[in-house]
Amino acid sequence: NDIITDMQTQLDRCRRSLADFRAMVFSIKEQKVTAKNTKLLLDEIEDNIRVNYPEITLELQQTLNQQKLQKHAVVMADSALLPAILNLVNNAVRAGKANNNQLLQITSQQVDNNWQLIIRDFGRGFPLKKLAELGVKPVASKQGLGMAVFLSHASLERLGGSLALTNHKDGGALVTLSLPISGTKETAELIQ
Repeated sequence: NDIITDMQTQLDRCRRSLADFRAMVFSIKEQKVTAKNTKLLLDEIEDNIRVNYPEITLELQQTLNQQKLQKHAVVMADSALLPAILNLVNNAVRAGKANNNQLLQITSQQVDNNWQLIIRDFGRGFPLKKLAELGVKPVASKQGLGMAVFLSHASLERLGGSLALTNHKDGGALVTLSLPISGTKETAELIQ
């Protein structure tokens, strides 16, 4: 029966998702950290945006010099890093849509010995009263309690990184996450 086959497919997908989630929770609990190439991480972020938000115009920005440097740069990551970044991306997409804007800019760069990912939305920006508290503690807003930013901030701090929230001078918000570069692509291959 086609219906039973379809239901089995959906149940198998749920099982895989739960197994992945369980593995992620245990990985975080056991504090498993691995080397992650920043170029591959950026590719995963881009793929996720293109699949989940096909209506969004994504502008990835890198200088040629930065592309060469980042192609081999490695950061230490746990299984919560990508979801933490995607939480910030989701917030940026929602902010832009709420302001009738479908553009999202992501800049990947190396500053000193840190990899920075800057997410710029074209929403209304952060309320100035809440800007200092966002990411540090849950903050009430029309969209919720700012839990995504709070959890992303905690995930980055656990990896020795940081999160900075500001408003762009031309409107919208800037979210800058920074992680220390721990080596090169060759370092990652030795670790794995």
